[in-house]
Amino acid sequence: MKNKALIITVVFLFLVVYTSYYWEAKLGILSFPAFAVIAIVFLILVIISIRQIYIIIREKFQVKHRIMSISVSLPLLTAHNL
Repeated sequence: MKNKALIITVVFLFLVVYTSYYWEAKLGILSFPAFAVIAIVFLILVIISIRQIYIIIREKFQVKHRIMSISVSLPLLTAHNL
C-alpha cells in the first residue's frame, strides 16, 4: 500500500509542477505558500525514494513491487529539474 501511495503522490506532484503555469497566476499571494508546500513534498519524496533504493539494494532486487514503484517515481522526480 505504501508503494501505491508513493506512486500516486509522485504522479500528482509531477502534474502539479508541470501545470503550475496555468494556475499559478490565479493564486496571487498564495503562490508562495503553494510553492513552499510543493518544495517540502518534493524533498520528502526524494528522501523516501533514496530510502527505497537502499532497501532495494539490501533486498538484492527481489521485491517486484518495490522495483516498480522506484522505476516510476525516479524518472518523474528527476524530470522536475529539467
